[in-house]
Amino acid sequence: MDCEKFEPLLIDELYDELDEVTSAAVKRHVSGCSRCASILNGMRATRRAVVLPVVEVPAGLEDRILSAVKEAQKVTPIQSRTSRIISLAGSWAMRPQTAMAAVFLLMIGTSAFVIRSRHAADRGQAVSVTEQGAPAAAAPAAADHDSLDSKAAAAAHGPNAPTPVTSPPVAATASAAQALALALAEEPAAGPIDSLTKGKGRGAKDDESLASALAESADKADSEEKKAPAATRRVGGDVASNAGAPGGAPMPQGDFAPRGQSLAPPPAAKSAPEAQDGFSAGMAAYRARNFTEATRQFDQAARGGDQNAALWAAKSVKDGNGGCGPATARFDAVAQKAGGSWTGHEAQLESARCQIATGHLEAAREKLNRLASVASHASQAQQALNELNQVASRREAERSKSGAGGAAAARPAAPAPARAPAKPAATALDSAKESGF
Repeated sequence: MDCEKFEPLLIDELYDELDEVTSAAVKRHVSGCSRCASILNGMRATRRAVVLPVVEVPAGLEDRILSAVKEAQKVTPIQSRTSRIISLAGSWAMRPQTAMAAVFLLMIGTSAFVIRSRHAADRGQAVSVTEQGAPAAAAPAAADHDSLDSKAAAAAHGPNAPTPVTSPPVAATASAAQALALALAEEPAAGPIDSLTKGKGRGAKDDESLASALAESADKADSEEKKAPAATRRVGGDVASNAGAPGGAPMPQGDFAPRGQSLAPPPAAKSAPEAQDGFSAGMAAYRARNFTEATRQFDQAARGGDQNAALWAAKSVKDGNGGCGPATARFDAVAQKAGGSWTGHEAQLESARCQIATGHLEAAREKLNRLASVASHASQAQQALNELNQVASRREAERSKSGAGGAAAARPAAPAPARAPAKPAATALDSAKESGF
């Protein structure tokens, strides 16, 4: 132990409050340090000099004190006690809080009394008038039901009364329901491909006809999009939003993506500022539908290892003049490099959609079956599988029809039945005879 550690323990050692180990260490230090020994000896001498002997309490001291207090209370006159109570009450009453409370109580009581008396006077002056009238017939009452409602609304709301809503006739409603049911029965069920092509792809005989119908529908959607305001302009068939995709970009959706449905991917941080600038410039060009510039900017950002930029570069190629042919290879490359991440799954989904559009159904089915087990893309993969099954069933039906048509062409054609002679037009004389003239 040194002098620095000894000083905090000096008082405790003086009053014998240290444990045995610490006290022994202090004593060893004092035995070898003259400075600390003089300090400790001086404080011990001072304590011995000023210490006072302990005096025992005399017997009966507490009883004598209590009896003296009782005698002092008996000597105090009652008048002094009363004046003391009055002075205390007066000092409490002269506080501003007490005065304000008294004023509030007076105002509330007066207001309640005045309002209650006024209501009683109004009830006494109320006059009721009863008019005697004859009951109307049942049929006129039903006919004038709307007019009574209109009069009641006018009386309640004044000249700006709302127009009463009348229920449509039962017969008209029934006829409208029958017409709607008949139209639904005559109209065949429209699948997702029919909704994309606005019904033009329903009669497609082969893949080329279906692809041309899809291209025509996409061109029409692009022309309508250019006419729409910038706030409601759609990118790739979905509304552009900076809240969902990484880097403030909209969710990448394909031609077969469901409308209004998107899954927010995990945020992807940009490591280099130039990659962030290239991605932002690419997104600006993509929103302006300048797909060539967007592809260049995204490719430049993807050189730094940003797979999200590579995904959007592939989408720019797809939406531009390149189409699904070169875009499929790009999607496959992104899916291979970013396997297991959201970007890789999205690239795999877009590649499958492109393969559905180009007719490679088996490869698309294999990718969609793998995506069906991924939680973030399970619903979209199932929808794409349903569309793929519809396309496959439609192809099978077209093949069966083409086979049946070839067999029918081999048979000799039956002669057409002879038409019945046309009925001569009715003359004015015949019309007059039929009417009774």
